[in-house]
Amino acid sequence: MQMFNALRAKEKPVHVKFANGREEAIPDMTPYMRPTTLGDVAAYTFFGFGGLFIGGETGVLTGGASAGKTISSDPKSRERIETAFRRFRADVLRKEADALDTRRGVMGCDMSLMKHTATEVCGSLDIWNRCFTDLHPLHPNGVGK
Repeated sequence: MQMFNALRAKEKPVHVKFANGREEAIPDMTPYMRPTTLGDVAAYTFFGFGGLFIGGETGVLTGGASAGKTISSDPKSRERIETAFRRFRADVLRKEADALDTRRGVMGCDMSLMKHTATEVCGSLDIWNRCFTDLHPLHPNGVGK
């Protein structure tokens, strides 16, 4: 506390003297340096978000490293997890194939809106990309137009 009081009582510079002898006045910045409510809100907000980001990223990195170490240390566990992940991927692919087979798109888009298949109109699938835009009912030159 004594150090703070010693620095506070010291005179503040009011001029800068250059090597060539010229002196320039230093403006008093004291009124601009006072704390404000807006400054406090901004500081706490940015420090809070910064801490949240740094803490979150650190947690993800350390958690991922810990999980990887745990999985790779036990071969049975690793094999079980890999098998479960392969089965999950196969299940997702089966569901996508079923959705396409029922003429519903993977994203739930109704494929029955297309009046003709590519082979009926284009003759072959190798020019599918050119024909698709002409067959799509929402395209300006589509079948429904």
